[in-house]
Amino acid sequence: MDNIFDGIQRPLKEIAEKSNSMYIPRGIEVNPIDIVKQYEFKPLKKVGDIVRPGDIIGVAFENRCIKEHKILLPPWCRGGRINHMTPYGNYNVVEEL
Repeated sequence: MDNIFDGIQRPLKEIAEKSNSMYIPRGIEVNPIDIVKQYEFKPLKKVGDIVRPGDIIGVAFENRCIKEHKILLPPWCRGGRINHMTPYGNYNVVEEL
């Protein structure tokens, strides 16, 4: 809830800054998510736990309106025991957990 988006989820503030215009120019490309912003990650599993696809392995706090995003094991993963778990901390959306 920190931004306003157009109909295809592009942040209007970034479009205005990039285009230097109040109009949306044809062909402009911006990231729908801020890739620099850091989010607080809290792991819910630990090394040695057994997990399956769809299991919640952690949560990330975003803001007051959207309390937390659940981080799930992707459906294409086979599951098994956790060999490594990213510790509690702040990470951006391009860092692998």
